Amino acid sequence: MKRRMLWADGMLDAFERVGWGALLIGADGSVIELNDEAHRHVGRDIALSKGQIATTHRPANAELQRLTAAALAGENEPARMSRGAILLPRADGRPVMAYVIPIAGPFDDSAQSARAIVVLVDPDKQREPTESILREAFGLTPAETRIAIGFARGRDLQEIADEQKVSIGTVRKHFKAVLAKTNTNRQAELAILLARVAQQPHVHPAVPAALD
Repeated sequence: MKRRMLWADGMLDAFERVGWGALLIGADGSVIELNDEAHRHVGRDIALSKGQIATTHRPANAELQRLTAAALAGENEPARMSRGAILLPRADGRPVMAYVIPIAGPFDDSAQSARAIVVLVDPDKQREPTESILREAFGLTPAETRIAIGFARGRDLQEIADEQKVSIGTVRKHFKAVLAKTNTNRQAELAILLARVAQQPHVHPAVPAALD
C-alpha cells in the first residue's frame, strides 16, 4: 500500500513538471490528493463538491461524472478514441481539457486507494511540439504530423478534419498511425508524450507504462 501511494505521488509530480493539473480519485469517487497545478484550477468554474471534482457547466459535468464512474469501474471506453478530451468551460479563458485515466490494480479495499487520475490541461498555457521533432523522433508523415499537432492544441478529431478540410475517416486513419508510431494506446498517453516533447524538444521521449 505504501509503495503504491509513493507511485501515485510520483505521478502527481510528473504531471506538475509538464504543467498539468492532476487529481487522484479514490474508489468512492472522492479526490484523495491533487497537485499544485490542479489547485490553481479549482475555483469558480471547477470545484470540489462533496469531495469530488465537478464543474458548474451541467453537460460537461455529467460527462465528467460518467467517465469518472467508468474509470473507477475499470472500463477503458475505446469508443472515446474517436473524440477529444472532455472540455470544461470556464469564464476567464478557453475550456480546460480533462482526461480521466483508470489506474490498473491490484487494489486494497480502502476507499482511499487511488483508482483513477483526472488530468487537467490548460490550453492557454499549453506548448506544442514542433513539426521537425515529430518527424525526426517518430517518423511521422506530414499528414500525421498535422494531426498530432492539432491534437496537441486540444482539437478533437472532427475539429481537425474540419480545419484541414479532409474527411473524418482520413483523420482517424492518420490518428491510428500516430498512436502506433509513438507507441501509445490511449489519447491520454499520447497527450502526455506530446507535452513532454514540447517541454524537451531535443530529447527522444519514452512513454511510461505506469498507468496500465
